[in-house]
Amino acid sequence: AIEDNANKNAYRKEDIYEIRIESIFENWNILKPSKWSIASRTHKVKIGEKYVYDENIYLKNLKSKLINKFSKIVNNLHNKSREVLQNYLSDFEIAVVEIINERKRALENEKIKKQSNDELIAEINELELKKKEIIPMLKRAEEILEDLK
Repeated sequence: AIEDNANKNAYRKEDIYEIRIESIFENWNILKPSKWSIASRTHKVKIGEKYVYDENIYLKNLKSKLINKFSKIVNNLHNKSREVLQNYLSDFEIAVVEIINERKRALENEKIKKQSNDELIAEINELELKKKEIIPMLKRAEEILEDLK
């Protein structure tokens, strides 16, 4: 397609000339001694134009069109790589945020477990204190039972 377009634009206008010799009787040339020779009555007259294929124009057009096409491809490639990079970075950011949120939830769960562990330790300590308080009472109760027997 590029070559066809360059080929279509590779034509240049060229003028077509015809050499005309005026008659000796035309324009009263017979009365003018300077016009008696054929060289003085010979004129180059433009009769039309024709389009001629020019290889240099074709090559220049082809070169410019190929450079334009190549620059468009390079610019599109740059834009596409930027787009792919943005998509990758956004996906990466989403993944990192998900991992961070998951770690935060796990940390909160561990804090809750730690609090519940602390509560359990506090309950155990309270029970041990009550056990220590009950042991002397139990010994008194056993002594009283032994005395009653």
